[in-house]
Amino acid sequence: MADNETNITDEEAVELIGMEKRFMDSELHSIPLPACNREAEYDLISEDCTERFVLDVGCGFVEFKIKEQLRSKRVTHPLIRLDTYPRARHVNPDGETITGPHLHIYRDGTSAWAYPVPADNFSDLKNPSQTLYDFLTYCNIRHNIDIQTKLVRLWPQFNPISYRHIWRG
Repeated sequence: MADNETNITDEEAVELIGMEKRFMDSELHSIPLPACNREAEYDLISEDCTERFVLDVGCGFVEFKIKEQLRSKRVTHPLIRLDTYPRARHVNPDGETITGPHLHIYRDGTSAWAYPVPADNFSDLKNPSQTLYDFLTYCNIRHNIDIQTKLVRLWPQFNPISYRHIWRG
């Protein structure tokens, strides 16, 4: 582990995730979902002002895929990351394979553990604004903002198979 990496216990991670948080920018009234293959960061603070966090929101390049994650300023790995890619496949450290959209939750000093997305917390993973709203709620992030869903595609009819020869170099 590098000198600048920090790990916390699983109990501390649960406590950080459970803290009520808010956006540090009190003038923030909307969150535009980023264009494809882009990410945006938003600074958060706990309600008691003792912890700082970062919310990352990103959009995939090839297919509709949103990645949202909550990071603590004092931990190297994300506390929670949501991957909505329908064909996602993740292998956990114990060998269990998770197929489809999944949540990475900090465990054992890493975010390498993934779990199926709880349907009772995420109502429509195909709707980017609803998914972000559900993620904010799941992470205890207070907000009164408009989530803008104008996703910009670089190539609307992009087919990775037909462009494969370009990337081979």
